[in-house]
Amino acid sequence: MDVAIIRDISRWTDGLLKSIGIKPLPPTPSPPPPPPVTPASFTGVLLSPTAKNFVRCAGLSGTVAICLGVYGAHTMKDSASEELRRLFQLAQTYHLLHSVALLGLPLVGRPVITGSLLISGVTLFCGPMYYHAIQNDARYRRVTPYGGLLLLAGWFYSSVLYVILLLYSRFKDRKDIEKLGVTPMIDNHKQDQYFYQILIFTGQRSNAGTKSKVYFVLSGDEDQTDIRALADPHRKVLQRGGIDAFAMAVPKSLGLLNYVRILHDNSGEGQSASWYLKYIIVRDLQTMDKFYFIAQRWFAVEKDDGRKAYHSASDGHLWFSIFSRPPSNRFTCVQRCICCFVLFFISMLLNIMYYDLSNEAKSTNTTQINGLAIGPLYITPQQIAIGVIVELFTLVPSLFIVQFFRRIRSRQQISPLQQTLLTNLEQITKQKKKPTSGTFPWWCIFIAYALSFMIIVVSIFFIIVRGIEFGDVKTQKWLTSVLTGFFSSILVSQPIKILVLAVIFAFFCRSSSTDKEAKEYIDDDRIEFDDIADGYLHSSENDTLFSLQTRTPIKRLGENEIAEAREQRLKDIQMWLIIREFTLHIIFSTLIFIITYANCEQNSFYQVKHLRSYFFNTRQSTLDYTQILTIDQYWNWLEKSFLSNLRAQQWYNGDAPRYLSGFLNDKSNRLIGWAIIRQLRSKPELCDDQHLQIICEHTYSIFNEDKHSYQPGWSNETTTTETDGTYSSSILKAFRYRSSDELHTYPYVGEYETHAGDGYVYVNLQLAVYVNDVLTYLLAYCCFFGLIRFVKLFRFNHRISLFTETLRIAGKELVQFFIMFSVVFMAFLTLFYLLFVAKLSACSTLLSTAQMLFEVTLMKFDASELIAAGAFLGPFCFTLFIFIVVFVCLSMFLSIINDSFRQAKETKIADQEILSYMKERPIEEKQM
Repeated sequence: MDVAIIRDISRWTDGLLKSIGIKPLPPTPSPPPPPPVTPASFTGVLLSPTAKNFVRCAGLSGTVAICLGVYGAHTMKDSASEELRRLFQLAQTYHLLHSVALLGLPLVGRPVITGSLLISGVTLFCGPMYYHAIQNDARYRRVTPYGGLLLLAGWFYSSVLYVILLLYSRFKDRKDIEKLGVTPMIDNHKQDQYFYQILIFTGQRSNAGTKSKVYFVLSGDEDQTDIRALADPHRKVLQRGGIDAFAMAVPKSLGLLNYVRILHDNSGEGQSASWYLKYIIVRDLQTMDKFYFIAQRWFAVEKDDGRKAYHSASDGHLWFSIFSRPPSNRFTCVQRCICCFVLFFISMLLNIMYYDLSNEAKSTNTTQINGLAIGPLYITPQQIAIGVIVELFTLVPSLFIVQFFRRIRSRQQISPLQQTLLTNLEQITKQKKKPTSGTFPWWCIFIAYALSFMIIVVSIFFIIVRGIEFGDVKTQKWLTSVLTGFFSSILVSQPIKILVLAVIFAFFCRSSSTDKEAKEYIDDDRIEFDDIADGYLHSSENDTLFSLQTRTPIKRLGENEIAEAREQRLKDIQMWLIIREFTLHIIFSTLIFIITYANCEQNSFYQVKHLRSYFFNTRQSTLDYTQILTIDQYWNWLEKSFLSNLRAQQWYNGDAPRYLSGFLNDKSNRLIGWAIIRQLRSKPELCDDQHLQIICEHTYSIFNEDKHSYQPGWSNETTTTETDGTYSSSILKAFRYRSSDELHTYPYVGEYETHAGDGYVYVNLQLAVYVNDVLTYLLAYCCFFGLIRFVKLFRFNHRISLFTETLRIAGKELVQFFIMFSVVFMAFLTLFYLLFVAKLSACSTLLSTAQMLFEVTLMKFDASELIAAGAFLGPFCFTLFIFIVVFVCLSMFLSIINDSFRQAKETKIADQEILSYMKERPIEEKQM
């Protein structure tokens, strides 16, 4: 077989080389004949541009053939014969060889690209998994139908995520390098020969950056500067989390620096007007002395000062720091991305090794209880625990890799700018500092990269080797643990690491007087300009440290202008807060309604109505449940109507109800589980007057409930000799008392009595109904309060604001009124209940009496029944209730509402001004 393949490849290769026009190598003058021509003997340089495209197309066709072969192995794995599998194997091998050769041929001139493509392609997508599956290997065939696809999909998306993050990290590193250069101030003069380096640190807070114009005045013991501008015509400065370095030239030394006065004109638009200054560092480039000016405050008309550090969160969290790394940190985004994926692959390796050591790989088709399947993922409490524990174990190697990268010193180079500024050559030669304790030389960066690459490769190798034996359920569980570990790394372990390290350094380590971020940017004796041409930004033939621009005076804002700008900015902030709140609540309410109404069946009322009338059997007067008055009638309904309707009976023509097992007698509804009859018994007690009767059984209540267990026939368990085998265990359980905790039930409130959740039960599914009811109630309240909250969102509307303001003003008085009303109402409630409990059905219980009195309050009650119940007491009590409750109490209630409404109309509501501002703002923008 192999000889035939080689012969076919040789014949096809010879014809291809002649057709595409590859030039043969010149013959050598040596006597031995030249070696035979093969595709591997030529490089991409010898191919014409047109021939390269043909070769690539041929290689892609081979790749398509491989994909079709894999698809055939999937779809025909059960029905294919041994001969067909052999043909699959031959086609796969043939197309694999020629597609690899053709795709790699144009890239031979670039061995790195060729090698990486071939190794990754053969290992991940055309590797031994499908080859052995086609050869009828049971282990691999079990993987390929589903688990193999999951495995490959996981590898594919992990690789795509890694490439995307790596490209983004490299892009961000290049942007950060641009931020680290020194910008010559635009108002430097050539005659000024004394230089200072000024570092401006902008905070990490939200909207901390600014587009406003910022100026400063630097004052010392001997002199002070003019008003100088912090600006750069070639790039944005003073951005959020940024560190901006400026080179300032002055006529002479300022001496010991005393203060810096910052001027901020608030000219930026919207959120870009304000600026949060962290601190300023000024360094004398002649004496190398550093001066720190701590600010930690906002320069804004609408914000107050504030102090809070964000450096630990933006730099310590391994995943988030890819996007929020301080630009001055030598631990680059690319290095952080590599460390993240080292952590990720170690977590995957530990997960899969756990499953291998647990010896569960062979039981892949068993389904655990207490598990939840979400698409291809299978979630159990064990998988979540495994993911979290494995993530904690991966902290040690990940911390080692991270600290290794962090402690590698950068390559020290003397920049041209520093050679210009430092005139003493001997001082330049002393720039190389002694290595800091606990750091590594610059060339250790290659060791760190190699170590990370080895860890990733080894992890991938063992994951592939162990993962191919997993089946469907096993692969789903493993992927669940991997995802759990990934999210626990982001949300649990990394924040815990930041917190623990912060506590350790706060309590056990000595605090440094030098800020960590500033220490990363500058050292005590040198300036670094890595990868920056000539040591400072915008260096070209015409750019220098000096400029001929005149220093234009700035316009300072007066007190009235500051007040107007503050009011305008506060309105703008309030407007965007309202828009954001309204948008988020619309999204939240939409999701709540979708979830609620997806869980609600519109025909549920008709379903319940049908089942109620069907089981109560209201169609037959002799078996109507609503007409039962005696115990014999109840047992007659239970045996002749209820039990026969629980299961499908014969059709009208006498045919057997085939394929209707488990259905009710209506032939359309199926019963889940078993019909349940729960019995509650009252305790038999000795009668008070034993001359008439010795044993009395009172009306059932929770307090006199019988909680003893019995034998079948309700015989006493202690006095009856139990006969083994007479009754089944299910029958014996029906007469054993069980509490509501055992049955997972809850009390049932009826029309005449409240029944406890315990009793004597055969099989109970009430817990599922209870959980569903609780979910329905919670969703209903979510929808209710979600809609009520729209009242607050529309508070800038005049009518709605009057409504809410009226309730706010009347709140205290309404509480006092309802206390007084409750006392009066309870007095009438007891009066009507005691007087008419035996005469009116509406007063048979306290609850029904309260319902009747509320109907009287709304003037929707027929007084004739009350008059008939008592010729004098009925009309008298009715008149007294109408006068005190309806006339007096309701009038007081309306007076409180009217007075509060009057006060609300006189109150000026600030939210209404926001609505006018929102209407006028687009017009102002168009005019501008």
